[in-house]
Amino acid sequence: TLELLIEEGYLPLGSDGRDLRRTIQDWYDGYTWDGKTRVYNPWSVLSALDDAEIDSYWYKSGTPNFLRQLGAEDLQDPEWINNIPDIQESDTDISDIDNIRPEVLLLQTGYLTIKDTFVEGQSRRFSLEVPNQEVKAALWPMAHAKDLVSDPVLAQKWAKATLESLFKLDASGVEEAFSFYLNQFTHPSFKTNESQYQIFFETAISLANQKFNSQETTAHGFMDVHFVSPKGQRFIVELKVYREDEPESSDDQETTPDPKSSKAQKPAKAQKSAKAPKKVAKPKPLHPPINDADKAKLRESMTNLADKALRQIQKQYADKYRGAGQPVIMVALVMARRTFVLAKFETLESIKEPKE
Repeated sequence: TLELLIEEGYLPLGSDGRDLRRTIQDWYDGYTWDGKTRVYNPWSVLSALDDAEIDSYWYKSGTPNFLRQLGAEDLQDPEWINNIPDIQESDTDISDIDNIRPEVLLLQTGYLTIKDTFVEGQSRRFSLEVPNQEVKAALWPMAHAKDLVSDPVLAQKWAKATLESLFKLDASGVEEAFSFYLNQFTHPSFKTNESQYQIFFETAISLANQKFNSQETTAHGFMDVHFVSPKGQRFIVELKVYREDEPESSDDQETTPDPKSSKAQKPAKAQKSAKAPKKVAKPKPLHPPINDADKAKLRESMTNLADKALRQIQKQYADKYRGAGQPVIMVALVMARRTFVLAKFETLESIKEPKE
């Protein structure tokens, strides 16, 4: 059960005192086809239990790029999410993809759900809503990101500086510029998870007027961000978040205990025994002091994570374009402590196309 996994220290979810079941319900429940019976998003629930973290897994599953191509103007209106227009049953026909309404596309891809159904003569009308906190966490920053910075002009300056340093393969320049860019965001807007940093990074690219693809699919998974510079350089970017309260692990070592282990198969014993101290460490202060020695250790750990990110790009994503006869510039961006940034580059030469 969820309670047993928490008690055994496998799931530090809900450590803020909230009931874990309610937290999961708020984040991943709410999908309905008739406005009455509601179901969970199984992918996100399983991902949250596997990672022991509440996050926007649906956003990272490979669909956000279309949000910028269809309905982008609507999503830039901060009030749109609270005033979603109703749709007619006839609107749900998506055979004409060039003229599809953004609300219908969001409904079909799981970003909206049916709130209520109204019968009007021979047809039906649907009112729509955002199903849960997971979707709100993905959509809301996309509509508000530009409004969440303390100084929009300065934010755009550092966003452009970030892209210019990327094009020059200047790692230290990227680290400095992107760190200053992140410092422009207000405290309430910050969620230190990978999907939030991806939204911030994509916003920076947009502010710099650079076209890009988000969560582009390959045979082995989804690239975080992919774009081609004005000079034709092809970049694949993988973003990671380093958490100091999590142990480092190698690529071959499992970091999440198996819930099917002998520990997780003894609920009766766990319920009868006296309450043991929880194995989940208390959260550390948001900005604990850090000296030069600790900063060096932090950078070393972030570098190790960046190396893993580069290997991930090389093994899973790069061959999609290397096989097209183009070199690929792999970029690992690792964030820690909200605004600490580490950047690392590697270039993979192209593979010659086969002769016809």
